[in-house]
Amino acid sequence: MPEILVVLGILGVTTSIGVFVANTSGWRTGAAASDVARRLELARSQAAFNDYNFRVVFDDVGGGYAVHADRNSDGDVDAGIGETLRESRLSASAEHIVFGCPPGIIGLDGAAVTDAVTFAGSPPAATFRPGGSSTAGVVYLIDRRDLEHNDPSKMRAISVTEATGRVRRWKYDPASGGPVPWRLER
Repeated sequence: MPEILVVLGILGVTTSIGVFVANTSGWRTGAAASDVARRLELARSQAAFNDYNFRVVFDDVGGGYAVHADRNSDGDVDAGIGETLRESRLSASAEHIVFGCPPGIIGLDGAAVTDAVTFAGSPPAATFRPGGSSTAGVVYLIDRRDLEHNDPSKMRAISVTEATGRVRRWKYDPASGGPVPWRLER
């Protein structure tokens, strides 16, 4: 009888470790989304405070993004007038997280997602203006392994509203009950 209790105890510990490991991609994706959202919110605040545009430029293939202090609002980095470009990588926030979305997933706009980063431009960029407005768009984040298995369950999205530059974080949730399978994260 004591042997059975030991075996059951070992099985319980093994199962709990497996559950912990299985959920880490959701935590990593959430952490990366929080990091990108904070950078976007900081760019929005800096545009208002400094009275010139701040751009967040996305490298949706390479998994990075950069914040550009665009003093003359021309979209180019002009070091001669003190413009800066701070680069960041998604992997710095969370290992294996990429800009991406499995095929057929409905996005925040109610249509199938065709691009992981929907901001306009080449490369795509969110431009925050001193008056509070911004270019609108969405960034979709997912763990590379979940993308390979077409598993959107731990996906995150970050949206920016044009009129106000408001930044919001979303979690993929097909049971949300709304018109799209996303729920707002608080």
